[in-house]
Amino acid sequence: MAIARPNVQLNILSDAEAALVADVNDLRDRAATHPEAARSALLAYLHEGHGMYRDRGSAAVVRMRGWVLLACAPVAWSKDLERFVLEELDNGQDPYLTAVAASVLRRMAVPRMSYTPLLQRALDTVRWHDDAMQLDSYGGYVAQGTSTTAVREVLAALEWLGPLAVGALTTVQSFTSQAAQMPTRTRVQWARTITALTRQESQPAVASCCAMPATAQHADPPHRAHALADCLLQDQDGAVLRFGDFFSGKPSLLTFFYTRCGNPRKCSATMERLAQLQRALRAAGIGDQVRTAAVTYDPAYDRPSLLAAYATARDWRFDADHRVLRTVGEFEPLQQALQLGVNFVSSVVNRHRLDVLLVDRHGAVVESYPQVTWQVPEMCQRLVELAGLDCHSSQFAASSQGSHSVE
Repeated sequence: MAIARPNVQLNILSDAEAALVADVNDLRDRAATHPEAARSALLAYLHEGHGMYRDRGSAAVVRMRGWVLLACAPVAWSKDLERFVLEELDNGQDPYLTAVAASVLRRMAVPRMSYTPLLQRALDTVRWHDDAMQLDSYGGYVAQGTSTTAVREVLAALEWLGPLAVGALTTVQSFTSQAAQMPTRTRVQWARTITALTRQESQPAVASCCAMPATAQHADPPHRAHALADCLLQDQDGAVLRFGDFFSGKPSLLTFFYTRCGNPRKCSATMERLAQLQRALRAAGIGDQVRTAAVTYDPAYDRPSLLAAYATARDWRFDADHRVLRTVGEFEPLQQALQLGVNFVSSVVNRHRLDVLLVDRHGAVVESYPQVTWQVPEMCQRLVELAGLDCHSSQFAASSQGSHSVE
C-alpha cells in the first residue's frame, strides 16, 4: 500500500506530531533498504508507553498511532505488528484507527479464519459512528481525493477473507436496515461482501494451520520485580501493604484498569473476566492457593471506596488473596518496572493496552500477555501449573460459564 506524504502542513501540527511525521516518513522510505531497522523503530513507536505520547491529548495519540500503523505497510508482516493490528480491531473504539487496522490487515497479512471474529467485533463497534476519512492523509482528514470509511474498510477485509469469513455473514446481513442510509460506495462494498460470503457459504472454511487464535497468548521473557518490593499499595478496604509481601508465597495473576476508562471492552471487561476467573478457582477448591489482583492506573482518583464499588459491581469477592489495589505514591515506578503499555496527560490516562502478568511464588514476573483478551480456563491452568497443583483446564470451563460474557 503506497502511503502519500501527509497533506496536513507540518507547521500547523504540534512539535511532537511534526517530529513523529517526519521520522515515520523517513523510516518508511528506508524500509526498502533497511527493513529490520525500520520495523524495529516503527514497532517501538506503537508501544503505548512510548514517551512520544506523554501529555498528548487522546485525539493526537489516535492520529500519531494511525500514521505509524500505515507506515508499516512497506515493512514485512510480523507477529508483533499483528498484535497491534488485532488489538485495534478487537478492543478499539475510534473509527479512524479501526479503518487503518482493517486496511493494514488485508494489505499485509495472509487470510486466516481467526481474523473473522475480530473484524465482526470491529464492525459492531463502528457501525453506529462511522466516519469519512482519507488514509493517505495524516489523521485521516478529508481534503481532496477519494475517501473511505471505517465500515467500508472492515467490510473490504471480510470480503478479502473469502470462505474463511463465512461466519460473519449474519453480522454483515444485519446491516440491511441501514442500507438505504449508507453512502453509495459503502453500500456497494456491503453488497460485494454479502455476495462474496454467500457465494462461499456452502464451501467448507479451512483455517490456516498457522492461524493465530483471536485470543492468542504471547509470553515475553521473564523478569524480576525486586525493585518494587517496597512499593506501597492500598487495597479496597484501605489496608496498606508492600508489593513484595502480596506478590510472593503464592503465584498471582496481576492486571490493570482504571474506573474512568471509557472503553467497555478494556477495563470493565477485564474486571468482569477476572471475577469469572476467581469463581472458577473457588469452584475448583483452589481459590486460596493462588492470588489475583487488579491495580488502577489512576491512584489519585481511584480511592479505596471507589475501587470497592467498581469491582463489586462486576461480581468480585474480596479476601486476603484477591484484592483491588492502588499505589500509595506515584504509579510511574510500577509502570516502568513492569513495562506497562499505558500513557498519560498529567495523571489522566490517554492510551492503554490490555496487560496481564503472571507472577510466581518468588515474585518473578514469569509471563506477560500484552494486548490479549485472555480466556479463563487457560489462565486458570497456568496459575495451577505455577502453584504445582493437579488440575486441568477442563475443570474450569463450566464454572466460568453462565456469568456475564465479555467476549
